[in-house]
Amino acid sequence: MKAAAREMNARPIADRADALAGPGKWSQTDSVLLFVVLAATAATRFWRLGYPGEPVFDEGNFVGQAGTYLHGEQYIDPHPPFARELIALGMWLFGPAHAWAWRLSDAAVGTALAGITYALGRRMFASRLVGALAASFILLDGLFLVDSRTGVLEIVYLTLAAVAYLLFFKFLQDLNHGHGKRTLILLGISLGLCLGAKLLLPGVTFLLVIGFLAVAMAAQPPPPGEARGRLILGIWLLVASTATLAYVAAFLPNYLLLGWGGVHALVTYGRDVLWYESHAQEAFDPRSSPWWSWPLLLHPFIYWQATLDSGQVSTIWFGGNPVLWWASLAAICILSIRLISRPSLPAAFLVSGYFSYLVIEIPITRPMYLYHYMPSQYLAYVALAVVLSECWRGEARRWEQALLLAALAPSAGLEIAGTAGIYAAAAVLIAICVALLWQPRATGKPVCVSLIAAAIAAFVYFFPIWTGLPISPDALDARLWMHQAGVCDWTSIRM
Repeated sequence: MKAAAREMNARPIADRADALAGPGKWSQTDSVLLFVVLAATAATRFWRLGYPGEPVFDEGNFVGQAGTYLHGEQYIDPHPPFARELIALGMWLFGPAHAWAWRLSDAAVGTALAGITYALGRRMFASRLVGALAASFILLDGLFLVDSRTGVLEIVYLTLAAVAYLLFFKFLQDLNHGHGKRTLILLGISLGLCLGAKLLLPGVTFLLVIGFLAVAMAAQPPPPGEARGRLILGIWLLVASTATLAYVAAFLPNYLLLGWGGVHALVTYGRDVLWYESHAQEAFDPRSSPWWSWPLLLHPFIYWQATLDSGQVSTIWFGGNPVLWWASLAAICILSIRLISRPSLPAAFLVSGYFSYLVIEIPITRPMYLYHYMPSQYLAYVALAVVLSECWRGEARRWEQALLLAALAPSAGLEIAGTAGIYAAAAVLIAICVALLWQPRATGKPVCVSLIAAAIAAFVYFFPIWTGLPISPDALDARLWMHQAGVCDWTSIRM
């Protein structure tokens, strides 16, 4: 038994995690951590939610479309309606004249995402630390913050996708307790509403979960007297039928409030989607960017900007936390390499999902934006939480710790002195990594603390341009990631 314990302790948590083992009983510590996560996230999402009092970026489209539910008018848009219906709910409850009313639902959903992420990390890897770190990264990232404070679609389908991931792993862990069927029904509802919130990317969520359901069930012995293939087919049918009902239910307000009638209305909607997508291929938008630029955070852009009478500038900038962004890319690389020799279901789910969301974007020729990367980035943050928790426990290998530290070079360099800063920061970090690789003492905790401290510092630094706080033009220029001469100049696309 001692030998087995030593072997377990020598293997990283991502390799040891058994998807069927379960996270253990919910404790008072979990409740406290969840409360802290939700309170901190709510503070950043709801604070000054009504500013600015005018539409921001795509709010000009989505808020107007949501308003049609209040007046019984028709609209044309390729995306399914569920996210807009949530926007309309806030407008109906508190009045369409208030900007905070049309952002209220997204702020609530974005706050819930942090709590769901805590539960997901805890359940996938049986670790409170993984859950707390993953939830903290959602709290500290700019993309998730900005889209939680704006009446747009992304945060809704991302949260529903996270619910689906959580229910998927819950189902695997409930198999021996007789609650599997109920969990599958809830899983189907979450997938159906996710499909009903946005076009295209939720389809990857559905296929990812359905595919891993088959993989997980194929690895388990079937119940006595039941064939494995028949069991998998039954699970698929239950989830797919429930998802279909939930997806159709998302269109019910269109029938009740917008005058839709019969199946013909859904067919017409499908034709409108095809027409829109065919005509969007030739569109051009300087804020768009190619898919390969997203993992490197090469093209953030400005959602909204105004110059105040005082001469200060108020900006809402759609960019991620660069420290976490590059570190999470390193974490995905680490888990991908591990899968070659030591496969595990939770790690395979994160890596497969990350690349699936990214690969589906490659053949698309119409304008695509940084927010299309958010489903991949979400899974990358869970992966980063896994690797950092292993650093804290002393389980991460030295080269993995060095790779995480190397991810700080772009952030430190670009914020200090452009390309010259990159070279200087890279040289310093190379020296640190070499010393780390040869250091006989445990270095995991300092690496973990250093990266988290840098992420918090970056959050504080960029927070004014994520939330529209008035700052001087010079302060804005200092914060526009990758704007420096010799690297990239995004100032030409200011709105």
